[in-house]
Amino acid sequence: MADGKWRGFIFGRADWEYVLNCFCFGYRVGYKFIATRAGKCNGNFLGIGADDCYRDVLVEQSAAFGLLITNAEFTSFHGPDPTMVEVGPEHHGVIRFSNSAFWGPCNQIAKIAGTGTVGFSDCTFVQWGRDGDRAAIQATSGTVLVRACDFLQNTPHISLGHPVDRAVIAGNLFQGPVQIVNDSHGNVQIGLSGNPDLPDAQASQNYYLLTNLAVQGKRLLSYLWVLPSPKATRQLTIPTGSGPQSLPRGLRGPASKLAF
Repeated sequence: MADGKWRGFIFGRADWEYVLNCFCFGYRVGYKFIATRAGKCNGNFLGIGADDCYRDVLVEQSAAFGLLITNAEFTSFHGPDPTMVEVGPEHHGVIRFSNSAFWGPCNQIAKIAGTGTVGFSDCTFVQWGRDGDRAAIQATSGTVLVRACDFLQNTPHISLGHPVDRAVIAGNLFQGPVQIVNDSHGNVQIGLSGNPDLPDAQASQNYYLLTNLAVQGKRLLSYLWVLPSPKATRQLTIPTGSGPQSLPRGLRGPASKLAF
C-alpha cells in the first residue's frame, strides 16, 4: 500500500493508448491525466481498477477523442475528501465511463468542472455522502451525460451548477425518490427514471426538486410530487419564485421540502 503521497499512473501526451487490466491501491491519485507541451491523452482503458485512493481518477486535461474507460472498478475511503472521479476546471476534452462500479464510503462519486464532456453510462453507484448530505455526482460546469445508471442510496443523487451548459440524465434507477438539484441555465433533459415503490410514511406529501428549465424566457421549476400511493406520483412545473402558494391546494406540502 502506498502512503497517500504518490500517483499510480500519470498520462500526458499519449495517442490511441491501450491500457488493459491495470490496478493500483492506496495512492493519493490512482490515474492522473495531464496536458504536456506535446499534447493530451486519448485512449481505451479496459478493466482498470483503483482501490482506496484519495482520488481514483483525476483528469486535468484530455483529448477531444476521449478517455474511454470501460469495465472499471473504483473505491475511495480515506483522505481529506475521498472522491472517485475529479475533473479539473481547465478540462475541455471528453471522458466516458461505461459499465463501471463505484463504491466505498466516499464523500462523492464525481466532482466535474471545466467545459468538456463527461459521461457515465450503465454504471453502478453504491456509496457516497460520508461527510454531509452531498450528491453522488456534482457538476459545476461543462456537459454531463448520466444514462442507464443505478444509484443505490436514497440520498442526493445529482447536482448541476449554474454554469453547466448541457446535461442529459435519462433512464436511470434510483433508491427512493429522484433527488436531482438543477441550477443550470443551460439545456438540461431529465426523464425516464425508475425508483421502487415507497412506504407510505416516506411518500406522504413530499416534494423533491427535479429540474428547472426555461420556457419562452421564463424560469420554471419542476417538482416531483410523491403521494402516499406511488402510482400517483406526478411531475409539476411552476414559475420560479412563485412559492408553495402557487401549488394547487391539494399539493401543498411542508415548506422545508421546497426549494423555491
